[in-house]
Amino acid sequence: MIEKVDYLVNDVTTFRADFVENGPGVPGIEPKVALYRLKMFQEEFLIRDRKFNSYNGGEILFGLPNQ
Repeated sequence: MIEKVDYLVNDVTTFRADFVENGPGVPGIEPKVALYRLKMFQEEFLIRDRKFNSYNGGEILFGLPNQ
C-alpha cells in the first residue's frame, strides 16, 4: 500500500503540472476548448480523488501515517 500512496503522490504532482500547462486557464484558447479541457481534467481529478480516499482509509485502518 505504501508504494501505491507514493505513486499517487507523484501522479498528483504530474497531474497538477499538466493542469497548469495544458488546462482550461491557458491564455489564448477558445472558450469551447477551455470547457472541454475543464471537463477532461475534472474526470481525471475524480479518479485521483477516489484513490486518495481509498488509500487514506487504508492508512487509518492500518495505523500508518497519513501522507
